Amino acid sequence: MPALELGKRLANQQTDESGPGHNHRAFTEEQTRWLELIRRHLTKTLFIEKDDVDSIFTREGGSWAELNKVFGGELEVIIHEINEAIAA
Repeated sequence: MPALELGKRLANQQTDESGPGHNHRAFTEEQTRWLELIRRHLTKTLFIEKDDVDSIFTREGGSWAELNKVFGGELEVIIHEINEAIAA
């Protein structure tokens, strides 16, 4: 799947609340900013793991532990849901 096509798909996943598997989760402005960085990463790699979060977000002033706090301890679940949505 071309990166541009994937980028559109990810954008739609983020805004389409009626899509399959959507859990009706509301994100804060800070969470949305981090999710945008994850989306940008995914347009290049098609997958994200904990090591990616540590390397990418350290440059942006975050770490897995810090981001996990921002996401209320749900970062691993969110990353898993994102990877599943991409694979679907």
